[in-house]
Amino acid sequence: MKGGRRCLTDTQDDKKEVSATDPHLSSLRTKITFTPSHNDNGLEYSCHALHPALTQSAEHLTARVTLDVHYPPGAPEITGYTEGETVRAGDRKTLTCRSRGGNPLPEVFWYKDGTQIDKNFIKHRKYAVNDYEFEVQASDNMAKYEFAPSRVSINGPTEAKVADIISISCIAENSNPPSDVNLVINGQTPPGATSRTYKVEHGVGTL
Repeated sequence: MKGGRRCLTDTQDDKKEVSATDPHLSSLRTKITFTPSHNDNGLEYSCHALHPALTQSAEHLTARVTLDVHYPPGAPEITGYTEGETVRAGDRKTLTCRSRGGNPLPEVFWYKDGTQIDKNFIKHRKYAVNDYEFEVQASDNMAKYEFAPSRVSINGPTEAKVADIISISCIAENSNPPSDVNLVINGQTPPGATSRTYKVEHGVGTL
């Protein structure tokens, strides 16, 4: 059952096992396989055992588990300044960086010309936000305000045999400027490791 309703799965494997000590007794094992999505986060999956010999409620023959599905947040959005807008030294300015979704929610930091200047973000129920308020100074002219990557992930096989050739990638998503990504195995960079940078709607990704 999924959220109190019979669930649809990619596959279901049922296996009957006869007791080694008593051939009149047997066990039934069932295994389901599915691909979880962000919609499955917090949902309860349950397994119900039904039998004609049961004369009372089968509630005590139910096992339950609640899924905790990790998924990435949306791309960060910056508000509070429009490209080309003129501001004067001494003005008060507030820049807001907001990233929605994700489990767990992301951490949102502000950077100015590569130096972290604010890490006081707030997590709400569905998004994380960092409001950076400052007094405009002459040094802010042409300064680049940046946000850290929204997610860093490693993709590749979880198992391999000796002499297998495998490919592993590390991706730092949605940052400005591009992140510097290095793969390290046992303290050393493996031979043949390469990196490339690509543009996305709200930042830059590094692979």
